[in-house]
Amino acid sequence: MRNANFSELKENLSEKIFSQLPNSGFPIEVFPEEIQEIIQKAHNELGYPVDYLSCSILFAASVAIGKSLKVEVKPGWSERAIVWLALIGNPGTTKSHPLNFCLSHFEIRDRVSYKIHRDEMDCWRKKSKKEKESIPVPLWNQRLVSDITLEALIQALDRNAKGLGLWEDELKGWVANFNRYNSGSEAETWLTLWSGKSRRINRKTENAGSFFIDDPFVSVAGTVQPSVIQSLFSHGRSQNGFSDRFLFSYPEGLIAENWQSVSNKTDLQECFNSIIERIDNLPATPDKYLVFTPNADKIRISWFNRNQKMLNEANKNGEKHGNFFAKLNSYYHRIALIIETLKYGCNESDLIYITEASAKASEKITEYFRKENLKVFQSMQSHNSPLEKLTDLEKKIFNALEDSFTTAEGVTVANEFSMPERTFKRFLTSHVFRKIKHGEYCKK
Repeated sequence: MRNANFSELKENLSEKIFSQLPNSGFPIEVFPEEIQEIIQKAHNELGYPVDYLSCSILFAASVAIGKSLKVEVKPGWSERAIVWLALIGNPGTTKSHPLNFCLSHFEIRDRVSYKIHRDEMDCWRKKSKKEKESIPVPLWNQRLVSDITLEALIQALDRNAKGLGLWEDELKGWVANFNRYNSGSEAETWLTLWSGKSRRINRKTENAGSFFIDDPFVSVAGTVQPSVIQSLFSHGRSQNGFSDRFLFSYPEGLIAENWQSVSNKTDLQECFNSIIERIDNLPATPDKYLVFTPNADKIRISWFNRNQKMLNEANKNGEKHGNFFAKLNSYYHRIALIIETLKYGCNESDLIYITEASAKASEKITEYFRKENLKVFQSMQSHNSPLEKLTDLEKKIFNALEDSFTTAEGVTVANEFSMPERTFKRFLTSHVFRKIKHGEYCKK
């Protein structure tokens, strides 16, 4: 039941508070009004960055939806509301707190279910050996996981009908621990989990066992600092499509904020939790689909065709972000499903169709993530540039040189920047030049 204090909360939100909200990159106007107001209040009183909070709301709604709904893309192609989100920011920029806020419902739920599980285990342990043979070991039915091995994740999926949310405060640690207990292809399994496709896992040893993951649902969210973002792209993860499955949020200009007085965080938390709880109460159903209304379908097809044009152009030019554009075809539909279900949580939808408004909302959010991901990809390309390792003087000389030049021409340019000839000739042996023949070089 919706918190009775929400109407009072709405009345206390003045136009002045709305006008104080910074020009966020995230299009919060696409959310139901009730959620917009929670975002405004959480930003102004709790200091939560709008982009981080908005993305955390998408993640919480994704976990709440789980395996209760699908969206039909076209016959034979449907999508679950699975999202992988990475909040990027420097230390002290309040990345984790919005996730804590949005996942409060699941934290409470898991705390209660764990107490029940512990009591059931105490009862089970008191049984005789003969009684235990006919009574299965009680299992903990949790919704959030972290710091978990692949085998433990599979077991948690097996006993949870709606699916799971993987919440890692530092995503770098998550990917660094891939295959820590085995030499398998854990990253490849995660690629399949993102797609929501069934997967068979066979281990050589009997103790490791074999697993069949049917219709899996695992959404992922966490934080990462700019200085270590390349960890999501290393070890072949940019080649196999792993990093292309992430939606990044990297708002600019964030600083560690001073504390402000808070009127009543409890009311705000209860208001949001009630929205997520209503969605979470939807039962898991294998074949419950939402389809787009005719007008929504026109918007969807128009966006899809524009994305295909950008995808083809990126592939033609050999640009790596084309892989991410391909994933946006799935994300557009997943986000539309999340927005429509958030409206249900706010009593604004009956969950029969994806409406025109939700189709437009998904377009805006998808384009936000396109911009954010391109920002990250460009940052990574700059980080990986061979010029990045050069000194400032070497960069100046490199930029002043022609694409191909003789040693004498190069020495002349180096002299203009006061670099000794011997130092320049040593520079010629570096990774940014290629020797064509004796006395002639070119830039790589």
